[in-house]
Amino acid sequence: MLRFVLVMCAVVIGVGVLTGCFCCKYGSCPAAKAAERHAVQDARQKILDCKAGCVIIKYGEIVHDENGRGIAPILDIYRQHPDKMKGAFLVDKVIGKAAAMVAICGKVKAVHAELICDSAVEILSRHGIAVTYTKRVKDILNRRRDDLCPMEKTVLNISDPAAGVKALEAAVAKMKAVGRR
Repeated sequence: MLRFVLVMCAVVIGVGVLTGCFCCKYGSCPAAKAAERHAVQDARQKILDCKAGCVIIKYGEIVHDENGRGIAPILDIYRQHPDKMKGAFLVDKVIGKAAAMVAICGKVKAVHAELICDSAVEILSRHGIAVTYTKRVKDILNRRRDDLCPMEKTVLNISDPAAGVKALEAAVAKMKAVGRR
């Protein structure tokens, strides 16, 4: 009987080594969660130090970052590196409803924002995306802080994320043509 138990233990350990540990596969690995927390802190620091505007984390490591202002960094990642967004943890400086729609279309699994608005939290939560943030506000304002952000205005009455992203891309293209971005 002891020999049978030892053989079974060896088989279980061997399978675990070959396929990865059981807890990692099902999202409960303490080591993986600690690595992700550490990567999120590193990503937040990059954003606070103005070294990135948007950071993508996968498997507990920063796999991509993008610099720029406004919604440009997350839109650039969505357009140029959609594979990196899928299933990733997104860390961004500001997430309004507009950026949330891009994150949803990019199929991220979780988001951390230094600043987030109520409508972003609501739409991300509705789409099953985990949300953490440093500061939450009612609305994302423009740079002069005297009106709603132009990108937020673009998606104000849009509820479908894919339609929102199309409207955002059109708005950004129009702003570039006029020379505002």
